[in-house]
Amino acid sequence: GPVVIISTEGGVNIEDTAATRPDAISYFPIDIDRGICPDDAKKIAEKLSLDEKGEATVAQMITNMYELFIKKDALLLEINPLVEDICGD
Repeated sequence: GPVVIISTEGGVNIEDTAATRPDAISYFPIDIDRGICPDDAKKIAEKLSLDEKGEATVAQMITNMYELFIKKDALLLEINPLVEDICGD
């Protein structure tokens, strides 16, 4: 089933990070029948150590990405890297 994979080590090949810093990667299996709920998305976003606004933004982004993933019957949907600018956006 679907898995959300996140890491604070963005901008690099996730396989390289898995080999050198496996602790920097978090995996969140998603039940395909249940989907992803707002609480799930929030728990995933919390692993990125963002402020409250950033967590809410990323949680909504995760929810939207999952909906797109299902709608398009995708095999992979990726953002690499996801960045925060100096204004916190």
